[in-house]
Amino acid sequence: MINEVYGYSYRPDWHGDLDTLPEQDSPYFPEQRGAFFVLLNAEDDIIGTAGLRALSSRPDIVALTKGRFPNPDSVASHWRMYVDSRYRRMGLGRVLIDLRREAGTEMGYDSIYFHCDRTRERLRRFWEGNGFSCFLEDEMSAHYAGPIRPVE
Repeated sequence: MINEVYGYSYRPDWHGDLDTLPEQDSPYFPEQRGAFFVLLNAEDDIIGTAGLRALSSRPDIVALTKGRFPNPDSVASHWRMYVDSRYRRMGLGRVLIDLRREAGTEMGYDSIYFHCDRTRERLRRFWEGNGFSCFLEDEMSAHYAGPIRPVE
């Protein structure tokens, strides 16, 4: 899915967190205040994924966001949200957001951070339509934040 979504293959320096999934010190383990969700179809093929972890697990992102999050331990960060192209526009993205929001609330987070490819307008409309606001853009990414619970 990385290649399908981004147009390039797995890079250990960018995607190495995926290699830690089976390890207890993975940022996605519950003991680390994280979670990783996998959606399967009827044939048990992976059709979607989404990770949740503490923003404080990425000091580089905390520094990049220039103090926007004074308590990064209270901020959940969304990672690795992918939906297989054959299953898009069926509400699965919303399911993955809801799963992360529910888990994040249970873990005590009060807000959410993530970033996405800044050139993907449809994706950005999806995020903005789900209550998130862009607060920073750089060469590659649009950086978003929002409350852990959706605004009604």
